[in-house]
Amino acid sequence: MKRLPILFLALGLVFVAGCSSEATTDSVTEKKKTVEVEKMKVVKSTKGTWSLEIPANWKVDKELVTEDVELAVSRKDDEISLNGLTELKDDFKDYEGGVSLASYQKIVEEEFPKDYGVEKFPAFQDVKVGDYPAKLSVFETKESGFTYSNRLYLIEMSDFYLQVLEYGPKSKMEKYQEEAEQVVQSIKEISKKGKS
Repeated sequence: MKRLPILFLALGLVFVAGCSSEATTDSVTEKKKTVEVEKMKVVKSTKGTWSLEIPANWKVDKELVTEDVELAVSRKDDEISLNGLTELKDDFKDYEGGVSLASYQKIVEEEFPKDYGVEKFPAFQDVKVGDYPAKLSVFETKESGFTYSNRLYLIEMSDFYLQVLEYGPKSKMEKYQEEAEQVVQSIKEISKKGKS
């Protein structure tokens, strides 16, 4: 009979320790989630029409921002970069193909290959960037003896098209592709109301 209270005490301690461990695990999990969220920083284009999120090991690359390029971000080690520019749909209202992502793709294929260092873009694939319909062409270029991987996205927003080029040395793009894709998938249009 003396062993019975000791057995209940031992079972009680095991139960309390188990509950405490579960609470600690939940607390640690929540802290990890919070830290992961805090690592992402929202950055906006110079026109304030779109934004994306970058992890702590990325930076806004002001050296790459031009009159045309509204936002440029790179890994802090400059291994890969991503930049974007917009073109208003209203600018294409008189185009024979109308204002559609397919007609915008046709314009880009006709007018921009040399700007991106190729004679012709490889076929564009239908993709999604976040919730937005998009087209993607993947191609390589050579510069100063290096091979660069390039991923050109054409993204349809409500009032404009967004061209986003993700690029870097081929070996680095392979190494950091998942990270770069996370940045691309975070692209969002900024609402006209609050521009927030």
